[in-house]
Amino acid sequence: MSSTSMTLSANAGSPTVNWSHFALVGPGTVLATVAANVLVYFAAGTLVAYNAEFLPLASVGGPVIMTLAPAIVAVLLYGALLRFTRHATRIFAIISTVVFIISLIPVFTYIPTVPGATNAQTAILVLMHIVAASVIVGLLTSLVGSNRLLVSRASWLPQEPAASSAHPDPARRSSWREAVQVNWPNAANTPS
Repeated sequence: MSSTSMTLSANAGSPTVNWSHFALVGPGTVLATVAANVLVYFAAGTLVAYNAEFLPLASVGGPVIMTLAPAIVAVLLYGALLRFTRHATRIFAIISTVVFIISLIPVFTYIPTVPGATNAQTAILVLMHIVAASVIVGLLTSLVGSNRLLVSRASWLPQEPAASSAHPDPARRSSWREAVQVNWPNAANTPS
């Protein structure tokens, strides 16, 4: 068995990341997350009077800094998962859910003890957590789902036809996998 055939068969179906596109998506996700929370800060400020003693919402700088750092870490984590795992989106979604839940613990336990805290301001912090998590996970994972971020190594294989192009008669429908038969070399039968 040759090492070349093992390497090729192991990598044949795994996608590679379009890193130049990810270099735009990552910072774009960070900026979109910060912008969304700044928008929430000012929109909520029209409904709730922020207490100057309540430092997390005393100025827009608090939400910007507290959104910027986790967003950067999330983009770097997702990039690492794309590089080193086969199921980056699933793993990232699980990690993001756990981190989101853990990040809410201080909002409900510590924040109410901070001077100047009100229930309305606590609700705004929870809303900012929800917005940040939604934007980060939504932008990063939707780009992979739409295949704009991934480049398949087997891009020469035909793609599955859209549902509208399938034959209306179920008896005459065939899967594209049945129509295209690729005979990959069997590593066990390859001479060394």
